[in-house]
Amino acid sequence: MARKSGKWILVGSLVSILMMGGLGLPMEKKAAKSEEPTLQEGVQTEAAAEVKESPAIVKGKKSQPAAEAKGESVKLEESKIVELKLIMEYKFDEPTIDVIFGKSEVTVKEARALGMKELERKRAEEKVKVLYPKVMDTKNVIKFLDKEGKVIKEIRKGREDSIDTYLPEQREEIKRWLAMKEFEETARTYDYTISPKGDIILETQEIYYATKNWGMSRFWNDMTKIYNIDGNYLGEIERERWPLFISPNEKYIVALNHTGGEVFTGEVYFYDINGNLLKEHNFKSEEAYGVDFSEDGNYAGILFGPSYIYRLFNIQGYLLWEYDFEGKTPYFISIHNSARYITWYTSDKLFSLIDKKGNLIWSLPNIEGDLVKCNLNKNILILFDVERTRERRVKGLDFAIVGYIINLQTGEIIDYIKNLPEGIEMWSIEEDEFIIKSRENHYYLYKITGKGVGK
Repeated sequence: MARKSGKWILVGSLVSILMMGGLGLPMEKKAAKSEEPTLQEGVQTEAAAEVKESPAIVKGKKSQPAAEAKGESVKLEESKIVELKLIMEYKFDEPTIDVIFGKSEVTVKEARALGMKELERKRAEEKVKVLYPKVMDTKNVIKFLDKEGKVIKEIRKGREDSIDTYLPEQREEIKRWLAMKEFEETARTYDYTISPKGDIILETQEIYYATKNWGMSRFWNDMTKIYNIDGNYLGEIERERWPLFISPNEKYIVALNHTGGEVFTGEVYFYDINGNLLKEHNFKSEEAYGVDFSEDGNYAGILFGPSYIYRLFNIQGYLLWEYDFEGKTPYFISIHNSARYITWYTSDKLFSLIDKKGNLIWSLPNIEGDLVKCNLNKNILILFDVERTRERRVKGLDFAIVGYIINLQTGEIIDYIKNLPEGIEMWSIEEDEFIIKSRENHYYLYKITGKGVGK
């Protein structure tokens, strides 16, 4: 089940893939093959989605000031540079694996009835936008709801077909497997990937088989069909394309490839939402570990191993630049503001801000986090860290969450946030909104307000 954040959950088999990312110094960027001119420096428009591959890239340089900020804390004034406001709380009776929230416009009176806060100064007849649970992933069922909470569609998980339901050519291939006396049994199952807005559904049919000699299961996927929320068929993607990632704007799909199980290759495929192939790459002797998108869906970043090389593409599949971490392990890569900025954390304990050309702006030592919010208007970054201690994990308790408020231009830590509820996970909704999830199926929606800092 897909979300905007770097983490996504593939329901059905419940395979979780964590987007990794990070930075090591000195920085070294490898040249991408030139196809078209690159973006102009300092310009970011809608045309960015159409940009082609850039010419050879020069070695990145640290920007001034604060190439490596010391991270000293500065006391906030009473004017509130940043303030977090709790907008809504959600509590579900049945256990949820994941929830996708949709937006709807309602009257203030209706929003108050739903539990929305911060509406004291608004008239009852005014219109406001509220978040409501649109898709709920539970143990056995994926539920699609309207804004009143009524279930309008369900998908049963764990669905399985026998060999008799296969197409004739598939049955013949399976018979050949069985004739080799290497495979004991087969079954076809269905996995589902849901788009970040909950309006697109990918149904992947997979054939599993168990080997006698190895005593383990492997699979190859048969076909992925694309549907919208109304059940209308949009297209399909050919076999052996898995896992699949849907862009936040729900217009594109990025697919990786595998050699069986969860062993991935260096193959990457870019499709439109109807399954038409736009671009493909094969980075031989590498493995693609996961895909992260910019908030507008116009850029995709992919980390490749085992040597850890990060590549940024536009959504049509053209390579813009790549970055070699030179052996350092990266974590939590995030693309911000239509790829104007990128952040990551690395095993050498550096949290870094990168510009749209792949150049290092600054690095902060000894801080890390799970979610980064970048606000250009307020000229700040907020790095949220879910402090997962072993003691609380063993006891099944929620974790403390803290935030670092950082000057976007200088990398200076301005202050800390420590008054957030405990939880196990957080993810972004909009530029100024994020959600915290607790173990008790409690979801908190926060909005970032305040004047920010001067540029």
